[in-house]
Parts: sequence; structure tokens; C-alpha cells
Amino acid sequence: MSGGRIRSIKPEILEDAVTAGLSDVAFRIFIAVIVLADDYGRFRAEPGWLRGQIYWSKDVDLSVFAAALKELDPLVRLYQVNARERGGTSGRRVGRDSARGHRRHRHRTDRAASQGRHRHCVGR
Repeated sequence: MSGGRIRSIKPEILEDAVTAGLSDVAFRIFIAVIVLADDYGRFRAEPGWLRGQIYWSKDVDLSVFAAALKELDPLVRLYQVNARERGGTSGRRVGRDSARGHRRHRHRTDRAASQGRHRHCVGR
């Protein structure tokens, strides 16, 4: 496994309807994908290689593993590059109130604007 990246997984992942419906194998793959993905959310998705990274001390049937990988369809996109299987996270923020991830505010207010806060909400 490559190193150097730190990932944070928030407790809200357990409250999310999509992740709550995953099988145990699929949920473990999803957590591993978060850890293994590069800064753009891309990762190697060859089932044999990925299974070796996740289940290095357990024996999980490759067909069960591949089915669980496909179960992640709403969260993970599988594709091929140069005949190699790759994957990417969907960019969906699990456990967030909205697709943009805003929790405490929805729009920039005049007061926030005058104080220079919430720069990412400009133009809303």
C-alpha cells in the first residue's frame, strides 16, 4: 500500500442510508477505497489486487468480493484505462446534509461577506 495520505472518516458514515444498506464485504471495500484512493479519488480496482490489499489475512472468495465491489455502484464508479480496471469515488459526501456539504449555513450573508467568511458561497 502507498503511504503519505491521511484520510478522515466521520461517524456520520454510520447514519448514511446508502452505506447502511451495504453488505459487510462491500462496506469494508468502501472504507478501503477511501484509504487507498489518490487525492483525486482514483484507485486500482482489479478485484484480485484490491482483495489482496483488504483481506490479506483472510480468505474471501473472489466472486463474493467482485459482487461486493459492484454493490458499491452509487458510491464508486468502475471503469477501464488501457485494459486495466480502475475505480473512482463518486464525490458524494456521505452523511452530509446536501450535495455541497454545507452543514451550518446555506448561503453567504451580508454580515459574513463583510467579515470575509464563507468565501466558497460567493455568487449563491
